[in-house]
Amino acid sequence: MAFNLNLRNARVSMNLTQSQVAKQLGISVSTYTKYETASNEPDLKMLVKLADFYHLSVDFLLRGYVALNDSKTACDLQLSHEEIALLTQYRCLDDVSKGRLLERLTVLLEMTK
Repeated sequence: MAFNLNLRNARVSMNLTQSQVAKQLGISVSTYTKYETASNEPDLKMLVKLADFYHLSVDFLLRGYVALNDSKTACDLQLSHEEIALLTQYRCLDDVSKGRLLERLTVLLEMTK
């Protein structure tokens, strides 16, 4: 997924407006909007600031996933490639979709008992 879409998904998943994020980052709304519409890209300092704000890695913002060898957290938890892929995809979902997925997972787990 493209950076601008990852950025938008991060904002939407936190139920924030572009204006709210821009204010927190100390930039204009139009600058932030340009990031989400791919009209402009942030410099490296702003990219790190965005990642910190959303509690995501720069890798995740840029790629839409965390590469296994770039993720100390994943290695510390000893997650498999499949588990990392699932978590990465889960983070891209909006809150409604996350809720639906958890409901389906609960049903699936009940069926395996």
